[in-house]
Amino acid sequence: MELALIQQTENLENIEMKNIMVSILAELKKLNQAKEQEKKYGLVLDVDEAAEFTGLTTSKLYQFGREIEGFPVITEEKKGSRMFFSRDGLKEWVRENAGKPIYLNAVKSKG
Repeated sequence: MELALIQQTENLENIEMKNIMVSILAELKKLNQAKEQEKKYGLVLDVDEAAEFTGLTTSKLYQFGREIEGFPVITEEKKGSRMFFSRDGLKEWVRENAGKPIYLNAVKSKG
């Protein structure tokens, strides 16, 4: 009886250790993927790279860049100029705005 309890305890400990190892390996995989993504993209992204990086469409990125105050876009002041996006700024903007409503069609101030 006592031997059976000891074996069950050891089995539970082994299962727990396996679960811990699987969790650690999953986290390491996420970190490696993040590192690979950092290598793939430069600090400044064109609209196609930003679309691939964020999963947003290029038209949505253009709209966000024109209409959302604080969106991490880099443009010249002349109308119709190309837009570029800060890679780190995009990550931070998504982190800060996750779960919040986005209001479009509001005129962006030129402050």
